[in-house]
Amino acid sequence: MWTTVIRPYHCAVRVLRLGLGDEQVLLAGAELFDAPPTEAWAEKFLSSEDHHLLVAIEDSGPPLGFISGVETTHPDKGTEMFLYELSVAEAHRNRGIGKFMKLEWSFGAHGAKPEASA
Repeated sequence: MWTTVIRPYHCAVRVLRLGLGDEQVLLAGAELFDAPPTEAWAEKFLSSEDHHLLVAIEDSGPPLGFISGVETTHPDKGTEMFLYELSVAEAHRNRGIGKFMKLEWSFGAHGAKPEASA
């Protein structure tokens, strides 16, 4: 799991790439999803190598947002990454969190590890 720190407003926000074993982080952000995620579905999603989920979190507390996507391979296009969903908690919108997660997503989708910034 890599992290990047930003300061879009009064607190530090970290972007984390979740993997198997991070189910409780995902479940802590249940209100960000269309329907409450289950532990079994979270584990299945995070255990799939072609499924990706990043979350934005403050110094402490539940996730403020997430971005998810899936890799797919097509015979004439190779492997591509599809951004499936982006969500930011209503109280934290319009502060750059979604935009920053999308930027981090772009780095991760191309296999580059982003540099940490303050």
